[in-house]
Amino acid sequence: SFITKTIYNATKIKKARSLLITTELSISIIASSLGFDDQLAFSRTFKKEFSISPSIYKKYYAEK
Repeated sequence: SFITKTIYNATKIKKARSLLITTELSISIIASSLGFDDQLAFSRTFKKEFSISPSIYKKYYAEK
């Protein structure tokens, strides 16, 4: 169902956020490990959720 998919994607994006700032994994590896078809699909989903691209998020928050 739509709600189940939305919750599943939200869970994946939260995990991605953690991986972006706590690991040295590339965005494409993170996307793949979380089941996204490609980095572009992951980046679009991430940006929709947080209004910032994963690369900028990683750069900004990993430095803190």
